[in-house]
Amino acid sequence: TPAAQGFARSKGVHVSDLEVREMDGGKYAIATVRSQGRGTPAVLSEKLPGLVAGLRFGKSMRWNSSNVAFSRPIRWLLALFNEQVLSFEYAGINSGDTTRGLRFRRTEEIEVRNPETFLSSLAEQGVILDQDERAQLVRAQVEKLAQEVGGQALIEADLLNEVTNLVEAPLGIRGSFNPKHLDLPREVLISVMKKHQRYFPVEKDEQLLPFFIAVTNRGETGRTQELDLIIER
Repeated sequence: TPAAQGFARSKGVHVSDLEVREMDGGKYAIATVRSQGRGTPAVLSEKLPGLVAGLRFGKSMRWNSSNVAFSRPIRWLLALFNEQVLSFEYAGINSGDTTRGLRFRRTEEIEVRNPETFLSSLAEQGVILDQDERAQLVRAQVEKLAQEVGGQALIEADLLNEVTNLVEAPLGIRGSFNPKHLDLPREVLISVMKKHQRYFPVEKDEQLLPFFIAVTNRGETGRTQELDLIIER
């Protein structure tokens, strides 16, 4: 029939290759079409740019002529399938098999042979990739530093999550400010510490102490600002 001929033509087969089957009380022409599959690396290389582009953030930025928006500038792309590099380009950068440790340490490129060695390669540079592990370390350090001065850190989930995502090799640092500022409303001091500086306030018996806990990357300097000056502004 013309319908069968059109169906066969649309599937790239001859009419004689069609098979008639009874289904759901009717007869249907069935075409069996075999096509050669594509290799996983080829499919992934094609799909990865779109997958990266699909990542969304509350705040994004643009930094080069590619006009790509991301949470932070993309400096390199590591993409592997087993030991094979998945080649693609995104934001003006070509993917490869190398990564780096903490940027401020100016570490050399790290060759990653396969996905299994990725975590250990970064760990050797002091980078903790797992977000949950980083968050646990941040919390433990903040709590310990607060306890050392007889206090308890005010750790809210939102601030903990933000700080966790600002550092790769977390190191807690305890700072202090002039006790005279404790005369200011509690909410003002907490706002300065948390919202402006991403510091964790310290309290005892629901009274603020003149201390705060900052979290920076190990080996990084210049992150902790003088809180007295900030409060007085």
